[in-house]
Amino acid sequence: MGGYCVPRYDIKRMYRFKKRRGFTLIELLLVITIISVLAGVSFPFIKNTIQSTRFKSFSNKTYLFLDYAKTQAILRSIVLKVRIDLDNAIMVIIETDDELVESVVYKINIPEKVSIESENEEIFFYPDGTLQPIQITISDDKGRSILVTSKGIDGKIVTGQ
Repeated sequence: MGGYCVPRYDIKRMYRFKKRRGFTLIELLLVITIISVLAGVSFPFIKNTIQSTRFKSFSNKTYLFLDYAKTQAILRSIVLKVRIDLDNAIMVIIETDDELVESVVYKINIPEKVSIESENEEIFFYPDGTLQPIQITISDDKGRSILVTSKGIDGKIVTGQ
């Protein structure tokens, strides 16, 4: 008389609940397919955004590089030159001492898929803050381009599309 008996309908309900705990294989495959399609659709957009960001970053870096050369020429009271070396894909700031020995002050690398066109291979920055007129076009393989120029007597460096 002391035994406790579980009604039959409770056992069936527990078995059904236990059976539906996980995901079915079809549900998992469906989720993986949806994620794959979304990744495939968004990949070109993400790739283009990354390339655009790198291009704008290099353009800004070029502007800051030239501004740094101008500032250093003023602060150190020397003539500095920026050499654009397309063969080695670098731009360097060069200082020349009294014995005409050149030493590199600073350099930046020109990234792949970015091209630079300039009227001059070397740009001189003078201690009084002036510089020779410059016009540098930075472009990439997607057709984007930014122009870096010097304006006015004081040689202010500006960028524009």
